[in-house]
Amino acid sequence: MSRKIGAYESEFFIRYRLPRPVSKSYEAVQFSPEPHEKNARISWCADVAIRFFSTIKQAEALCGNAGIPYNPPSINDFRLGDVTDGFIPELKRETLRGFAMLGEIRRDRDIVDSYDSLVAALKGLEFMKKYRLCVSESGSLTVLLGPRIEYPAFGIGLPAETAPGSVLLLNTATYEYLTLGPLAIWKKSTIDRQGRLYFLRKIEGTRGYYSEDGMSGSPRTSGGISGRPRRGFIPHDKIRDESSLDPPARFKDGSDIDGYHVYGIIWRGGTSDIYVSKRDRGEKPVVLKTFERRGAGFDENYWRFINEEKFTRGIDHPGVIVPKNARSSGYGNMFEQGFIQRGSVGDLLESRGVLGMDVSAGIIKQVLDNLRAVHSSGIIHNDIKPDNLLFDEAGTVSLIDFGIAYSAADSDRSLRPGVPAGSPGFMAPELKAGAAPSVQSDLYSVGALFALMSGGSIPGSAESARALKSIPRRFHVFLEKCLDPDPSARYVSAEEALASFSEIEYTNEKYITLDIEGTLIDNYYGRHPRPGLYNFLSFCIHKFDRIFIYSLLDERQTLEVFSELSEKRFIPRLFLEIYEHVDWPRGRDGSVKDLRRCMVPLERNAIVDDMREMIPDDQVHRWIMVEDFNSPDKKDGWLLIARNDIESRFRMS
Repeated sequence: MSRKIGAYESEFFIRYRLPRPVSKSYEAVQFSPEPHEKNARISWCADVAIRFFSTIKQAEALCGNAGIPYNPPSINDFRLGDVTDGFIPELKRETLRGFAMLGEIRRDRDIVDSYDSLVAALKGLEFMKKYRLCVSESGSLTVLLGPRIEYPAFGIGLPAETAPGSVLLLNTATYEYLTLGPLAIWKKSTIDRQGRLYFLRKIEGTRGYYSEDGMSGSPRTSGGISGRPRRGFIPHDKIRDESSLDPPARFKDGSDIDGYHVYGIIWRGGTSDIYVSKRDRGEKPVVLKTFERRGAGFDENYWRFINEEKFTRGIDHPGVIVPKNARSSGYGNMFEQGFIQRGSVGDLLESRGVLGMDVSAGIIKQVLDNLRAVHSSGIIHNDIKPDNLLFDEAGTVSLIDFGIAYSAADSDRSLRPGVPAGSPGFMAPELKAGAAPSVQSDLYSVGALFALMSGGSIPGSAESARALKSIPRRFHVFLEKCLDPDPSARYVSAEEALASFSEIEYTNEKYITLDIEGTLIDNYYGRHPRPGLYNFLSFCIHKFDRIFIYSLLDERQTLEVFSELSEKRFIPRLFLEIYEHVDWPRGRDGSVKDLRRCMVPLERNAIVDDMREMIPDDQVHRWIMVEDFNSPDKKDGWLLIARNDIESRFRMS
């Protein structure tokens, strides 16, 4: 769907400046491969917005009335009535009306204008522009800007009574703040590039159970419930630099520089920052990429930045993003390049997990076609990986980042000192031994990319790629040719690889995932089969390519239960041989059954389970509900109901 440039400022705010849980879930909407999946994520995004603003509403009320107990935030918090002196005066029940309607979209209906309705509801949140979502860390504030930017506001100090790790909203005009704990908590570890923001979902005694709202798979954690939200003002003597609440970037949001209107920064890399901008009298957004020198002199980072324009100068292909020098007056080195709005293949994998074979195959065909043009220009890309592949709303894949590219015409046939020979996992083995990049090393990366997208992991060899169950056998020859340790045994060219890949016929497989206790049997100890269990499992064996068991029982307990049921002929003997047990972190933190752990495409899978709370919020539309089976003597037809639901979901005749 095309959008007028005049409306893009609102689009930019929605995707890159709204508070993180809302902006993250909105971004996930962009990564939906099918209309039905997109509709479900739109409904999920609306629910995330409701929970976020309900958290604020409850925090306001808790500040003003010590007698109000904690509750998991929901739209019911708005029934407390509008606070006379609300922290956000614009935040009223009618603000959420559009979200409430979208949150009620039935999973079996296609609402044609649901995306437009979501955008309209999110546009109504522009009053949030003057607020910043922050965390108190190390004596100062860390600002969480949109889905992925975090930075310290060193010029703002908090009162001593604000505990470290406190989540708060800050009004940038008045410096009034509202803390959200314990309704929202912040956790950060040494292995996480970004911190994690969790919102209260359940209370048991003095312990709270939290969900990382807006994230695919709804990660969970738990912690003690203590303290109450606070409102206050940051004292003037603790405000040393008012501009520190803005992103520490070369261009501020809304800047006009040298013929460009800069909407704002959307990504901070090691040596480059990325801004969405618009040229004067331009028809669509563009990217400005600036060089942010971290060292002195013309170091390797500088030459990698310059090479982006140098190596793409002679390539003319719609699937290759070519940066161009942009005029600047005192702003340093800067490139302009096309803006691909939807996201990267890396984003898609993070959000979706394993991709459907139709999606993976479509991406590989385009990548090989792009490489055909790149190689014809005498250039080796040398860094084919998911983050360097962008896709738009039409599914067109574009290749970016030629910073470590290599010219086949270089006389010394070697890389400059300090230039990496690719990215771990995608790098051909000969490059590790010091060989120069080649057409064949790029094709090795393509093979690793295909294995990751369609199989769920990066293989170290053709043998390990063949072991990935989600990759059909008919693709094994292609993978063996790409991943052969001997470069001379790989395809001669991207054109040959594309011709070979295009000849492969494939079908999309179907998968089903089953819970055990309360779903197939009463419990581990009783082991009474649900009525109709034999016929139901026979149906699953006949209709699905793979069957997963996703249970609170471990692998040993699962085998024990099914072996006994098989001996008593309550289940088909074949079921024992074909089911696959999903290993997952079970525990008091309340981990949920994220279907991405099955390592198969989400849109080709569904889960039969009796517990809603075990289903991630963004995957509820993949849930086949049955009631808890706990009375073996009672008549029960839920497996027949589940079968009918499955046949409808998978459009089985």
